[in-house]
Amino acid sequence: MANQARSSAARRRRRRPTEGPSNPLALGLRFPFILTTSAGRQTQSRATPALVVKRLLFLTGNLGKLAEAQHYFAPLGYRVEQFLLNGKPPEVFEPQADSLRIVANAKISQARKLLAESSEEGAILVDDSGLFIDSLNGFPGVSSASVHSQIGCLGILDLMEGREERGAEFRTYAILWDGEEFVGEGICRGRIIAEERGENGFGYDPIFIPDDLGELSSEGRSSEGGSSDSGTSDMLTSGGRTFAELETAEKNAFSHRRKALEAVLNRLR
Repeated sequence: MANQARSSAARRRRRRPTEGPSNPLALGLRFPFILTTSAGRQTQSRATPALVVKRLLFLTGNLGKLAEAQHYFAPLGYRVEQFLLNGKPPEVFEPQADSLRIVANAKISQARKLLAESSEEGAILVDDSGLFIDSLNGFPGVSSASVHSQIGCLGILDLMEGREERGAEFRTYAILWDGEEFVGEGICRGRIIAEERGENGFGYDPIFIPDDLGELSSEGRSSEGGSSDSGTSDMLTSGGRTFAELETAEKNAFSHRRKALEAVLNRLR
């Protein structure tokens, strides 16, 4: 009898760990988890760690850019936020230069210094973009933002009046710093039209029509809504619409900024 009692007690002790409420699998807990023992002590599991989400601080005052970056970086475990100090984007000096790369490098250097001097933590993203017009020798180029604030789209159209060559391209240079720098560049070719059209977008979008693109991706067909007026199945076209006449998803299919961010993502993977 004594042997049977001891055997029954041993079986109960062996079953107890899987029956009690402290079994993490029974509770559906994610790892690592905290267990509280019957004696009130807390211990942390040594199991496979959970996914670490990193903050990515985007130095921009453009909320459209912010939303686009959030879309692309979230799958890699980055929570993209606007880089704010005292509730607003910090001012940085943009040097007079002839390349987007130089300006972007100046921005990332200043952003890293500002981050180090603040109580904030995270990775940093900056970009610089511009419109380069063939017949104007690349003008407004690196100075696109300041030129637009002075003469707007109508001023560019005045400079283009009577010119048959209308080719142009948007360019973006992006840098992500996360202990080391990851760089991406993107270009969207197109042409300048003779008048402003459309209410969406910003900057020079109302006067720029992107070139048609071959090799329409499966993602583009399903989510971007791209189709060809000419009836071909492998062509992505704006249908002669300006960036300002396209919906956001349609514009993103051509976007120079999307291409730059995807190049950064490819280096992170």
